[in-house]
Amino acid sequence: MSFAEEERTTLEDQILWCDTRIEQVKSVRAARADLNQTQMISDPLDDVYDDEDRRIAGKLLWRELSADAHVLGWAVFQRSTFVPTAPGVDLAMGLISVKLDDLAEAFLVAHALLERGWRLFDQRSRPAGA
Repeated sequence: MSFAEEERTTLEDQILWCDTRIEQVKSVRAARADLNQTQMISDPLDDVYDDEDRRIAGKLLWRELSADAHVLGWAVFQRSTFVPTAPGVDLAMGLISVKLDDLAEAFLVAHALLERGWRLFDQRSRPAGA
């Protein structure tokens, strides 16, 4: 198979780009970068929200929902009301009530982040000059 000079140059550029990306991925893997979930959510929140209070609330919401998902006690204890148990029962029983507003905020934050993320994806996926 023979290529015209322009096609060969384009193909060589693409191969060089792929080789560069492969090396970049190898270097990240070799560095064993730490997964910092707080930083992982901080960056998109900083990009989406100008208001510092919204960014702080988004980080707190991220930590609370993550803690809830992993059944971590600190998140539950902050929002619990403990009730008396029967005599001789060694376990405590806590009740957690959630308002619709609390759940809605999580969906609003998720929607704003996803909307921004997909918009960036669409912009970056367009061919150059399109």
